[in-house]
Amino acid sequence: MTSRERVKTLLEGQLPDRPPLYDVIRNDAVIQHFGGEALTLENASDVVRRAHSVTLDATKAFYRLPHFNAGTTTVDSSGRQTVRQCWTTWTEPVMYDSTAGYMRIKSEKTAVPWDWTDEDQKVLDKSIADWVALSKLSGDIVRDFEFPGPPRLDGIFTEVGLEAFSYYMFDCPDTIHRQIDYRFEKVVQAIEHSDLPPEAFVVSEVSDMASKSGLLFPPKFLRQSFIPGYTRICDAVHRKGRKVLFHSDGNLWEILDDLVSAGIDLLHPLEPLAGMDPGKIHRRYPHLILCGTIDVSQLLPFGTPQEIADQVLRNIEATEGKIMVGSSTEVNNEVPLKNYLALYETVLGYAY
Repeated sequence: MTSRERVKTLLEGQLPDRPPLYDVIRNDAVIQHFGGEALTLENASDVVRRAHSVTLDATKAFYRLPHFNAGTTTVDSSGRQTVRQCWTTWTEPVMYDSTAGYMRIKSEKTAVPWDWTDEDQKVLDKSIADWVALSKLSGDIVRDFEFPGPPRLDGIFTEVGLEAFSYYMFDCPDTIHRQIDYRFEKVVQAIEHSDLPPEAFVVSEVSDMASKSGLLFPPKFLRQSFIPGYTRICDAVHRKGRKVLFHSDGNLWEILDDLVSAGIDLLHPLEPLAGMDPGKIHRRYPHLILCGTIDVSQLLPFGTPQEIADQVLRNIEATEGKIMVGSSTEVNNEVPLKNYLALYETVLGYAY
């Protein structure tokens, strides 16, 4: 089977020849091993893309490239600093002068009407065209499609930082929920106005909302606007005949019933050390396709190749094949090449 055939077979509820591999690779050694050459500023785009295409059956919508001047800091016109490391970027929170100032600015940004506009269509058309162009360079790998739109929930709270966001949740909850509603309304409009290419099997709508110990927000807060909005997105994507992938790190148990009821089809990345046991989740939601599941906090960086291979086999068996195997978020630079190869070769050697 090709990667595309393998993923499509799984999405249609059948077992492919082997489990697909789904991951994000941000690891110099792995990229250089599968990409065939050392990473440089000039070849990074080609090598990163090639490594993903050679190694994986499926991945996220975009390929992140490394920063070759790690540790550099830039400052935007507002004085907000961004620090870039090799594979990560850290940006300072925005500081608003008062709650009233925050409410005013966000009200202006979410002002009605929320009608679909010619500019919205141009942004959507470009997003699809860019996705198609990159797909033509990416071989047979299946890439998620992410619809453009206003900031997601994780973008809303990371803009100001969790501490300030917590105060805004209490002081101006309507302003927060309005931003969440705005995001979902514009994304649903985008879905309805889209002409997705047939190879865009999976639409991802991402929102990191949990730590290893549990949700960052009370379930009651999420059920007010996030879950209803996410339900609308799932319904719209399903009307297009596509599947929905939900991504959030951390322990999601308190809200998992709600997400499944909203209509998600795939769940990523299932952090084992956060209590996201793939066997337990499969037994509770047997229709879900689970993506990831192999611990990248401890097992992949520090385990032995045999321990990794054994865990891969356990997860495949525990999920009865409803799985696309990969790390429990991304393959980072802490993972030795031999350990990633243990995961990779175990999956390639498995046959249903």
